[in-house]
Amino acid sequence: MKAAVAATAVVLAVLVQAVLVNRLALPGGAAPDLVVLAVTGVALFTGPVAGACTGFAAGLALDLLPPADHELGRGALVLCLAGYAIAAMRAPEKRTGAQPYAVAAAATLGTALLFAFIGLVVGDARFGVLDVLLAATLTLLMTLVVSPLVLWPLTAAMRRLTRESYASFATAPWAGGMGG
Repeated sequence: MKAAVAATAVVLAVLVQAVLVNRLALPGGAAPDLVVLAVTGVALFTGPVAGACTGFAAGLALDLLPPADHELGRGALVLCLAGYAIAAMRAPEKRTGAQPYAVAAAATLGTALLFAFIGLVVGDARFGVLDVLLAATLTLLMTLVVSPLVLWPLTAAMRRLTRESYASFATAPWAGGMGG
């Protein structure tokens, strides 16, 4: 059930990002990054492998859907690394309150800068350093504004499903001990 919720959240985020958000004429050419928010929400409640796979799938979908104007795989690599890092460094006891929003802010800024750096390495010279910093800052601010719309319901659902999965282990017949 947790995988279905995660997949649904990521698919919806990718579709809304590609079909609606990326086509808006927002200041500075920046836009909120719904996909980073979805990957963050999933990675906070899964392990590093699931976080990396979620990020890779979401990034590859963004790489393939129009209006993608970059190399195939750049988004997949960046979001794969983000999903892995978020899940690997998460503190299970601190997945409530402002912590998911702080993690999402760091992930948004990190993915924007890493995406630009990889573009620089492969020869994408469309943007200068100041343009990248301005766009990353605007993306961060816009993402933080919309983050409660994505993170709050997603983390609430993932938290509930995580608790239920542990509860189902505790009530399993084999969990009572070896004697019979």
